[in-house]
Amino acid sequence: MSSPGLIGQLAGAVGATEPALRLLISVVLGYPLSLFYRNFIWPLPELQQHIFMIISGMTICLFNYGSDVYHSILAILATYILIKVLGPTKKLMIASFAFHMTHLLFGYIMTGTDNYDIVWTMPHCVLVLRLIGLTFDICDTFGSHKKGDEPKEMDVYGIKKMPNLLQISSYTYFPGSFLAGPQFPYHQYERFLGKEFEKYQGFVDAGLKRFGLGFMYLAIFQILNIFASDTYLLSEDYASAGYFKRLIFLGIWGRLTLYKYMSVWLLSEGACTRFGLTFRNVKEGKEDWSAGENVKIWRLEQANRFTHYIESFNVATNHWVARHIYKRLKFLGSREISQASTLFFLAIWHGFHSGYYASFAMEFIVVFIERDFDSIVKGNEKLRRLLEHPHLQPVYFVLLKFYAIVGMGWCLVPFAFLSFSKYWAIFRAVHFLGYVYALAYIGIHFILKALFPRDKSRAVPEKSQ
Repeated sequence: MSSPGLIGQLAGAVGATEPALRLLISVVLGYPLSLFYRNFIWPLPELQQHIFMIISGMTICLFNYGSDVYHSILAILATYILIKVLGPTKKLMIASFAFHMTHLLFGYIMTGTDNYDIVWTMPHCVLVLRLIGLTFDICDTFGSHKKGDEPKEMDVYGIKKMPNLLQISSYTYFPGSFLAGPQFPYHQYERFLGKEFEKYQGFVDAGLKRFGLGFMYLAIFQILNIFASDTYLLSEDYASAGYFKRLIFLGIWGRLTLYKYMSVWLLSEGACTRFGLTFRNVKEGKEDWSAGENVKIWRLEQANRFTHYIESFNVATNHWVARHIYKRLKFLGSREISQASTLFFLAIWHGFHSGYYASFAMEFIVVFIERDFDSIVKGNEKLRRLLEHPHLQPVYFVLLKFYAIVGMGWCLVPFAFLSFSKYWAIFRAVHFLGYVYALAYIGIHFILKALFPRDKSRAVPEKSQ
């Protein structure tokens, strides 16, 4: 067996795998690339800018995945051909969705193991959403719609001009987000290259701020992960520890797992901002560079329920799914069916491991429970006042925090460990807490409805979706 190269040796020294270190290096590389771009490429015509983006992104892909770069090339060519052949029609939407998802799922079949593998399918799942979203936006912008039936968001996402092959390639390989996101619509990229944000200069400070936050969360993860690692959760020491200690460690592990993802997303988001891509608007005289925001840090750190995590974590992807999947399922006539279908899409988009489906199924259950509980509380003034009582607030706060932190750890276990034997062993170690909670709520629901029936003045039917 040949000895590892320099990057392999560095990875071993810091306790990481070589693919993970290559990924981190590539994400951080976005900062010097953005500096070079703003100083030397930005003043040039758009053609040279496209060429710079393509060469930079392809080089990053080659550095990480070698000859597997052909998968991204194939996806770009297929997208362009489908656009030219089918035009802005529903056939394009169907064909684009079918091709890209089939290509991605075939990749999962060919490369999948029992572990989370950093191979070409990892950036490709980001690319798939980007290119599907592009074709959907093309259809929404240039397709034939009945008067009054145009998508309402086209003033924000409408594409100015049908993109050519060079522009699609540049959009796909944009080096700030090629590997790990965030997602952003083609309309944003058009405005960026068209120098619509030229007079705003806050991108430097905003980008460096996200870089600092990303580095901070990466450091926290690296330090504290020693005490609550994946290996520890699978160990006999964890299974034999006191039950309350097991729950606390599950919560700490879950938070650190979030920090691992957050660190990469923040670093990638900061690079996009440093390029000058993520301008949103000016609020109260201050420039808002949050168009590529993938983590709402303050919201996440204050979270005391699962829905808060959903609102603050992987924001750009969730927004993409809400726009292009959930809202397009409105014809189903049920919010719950649309949500379940959307979560199933997210699960299969991640891959075939059972852990993804177990995790997203639990998300559906917990969100349903929280909405149901909120509905009962809002419908009964007596219960609402009881929960808002000053003497109960500290206890209620602690219980909600414990529920949110430990509960998120529970929901992340199958997502992180993937294989049934691993996450089931951890579930068993905490006596299937999440499932017990879900089943127990069935009884709690009927008890609350009996003790605190909906006030007659609030008995207003809710919309299905």
